[in-house]
Amino acid sequence: MKITTPMKNLGHFAALAILVAFATIFSGMASSNNHPRAHVIDAVGIVVTLQNKCTRDVKYSLSGSGVDAEGTVAKGDKIKLTLAIGTAITVDGEDFMKVNAVDDGQTFQVCR
Repeated sequence: MKITTPMKNLGHFAALAILVAFATIFSGMASSNNHPRAHVIDAVGIVVTLQNKCTRDVKYSLSGSGVDAEGTVAKGDKIKLTLAIGTAITVDGEDFMKVNAVDDGQTFQVCR
């Protein structure tokens, strides 16, 4: 007859509990809905650079796809923006472009 001590049983229970916890965590991360980066990829997407080669500052505004913002690209400067597909960019009050997937990583001259 084998005699087990309460401490030995407690050790086996703790090991089993840790194993179940890790299995639960990692199985949840495998699902695309629970993966930490999955939400970033869905919400964001396209990186575009606005470059101003003019001798004056240029104002821009972003709208659509859950974004409404304004800013300025200083003369001779360029800025990177991370935007969702479908975001409209207006430059100095005129329609400039609507962001598409093919625009990712591209630089656009905002001076007219």
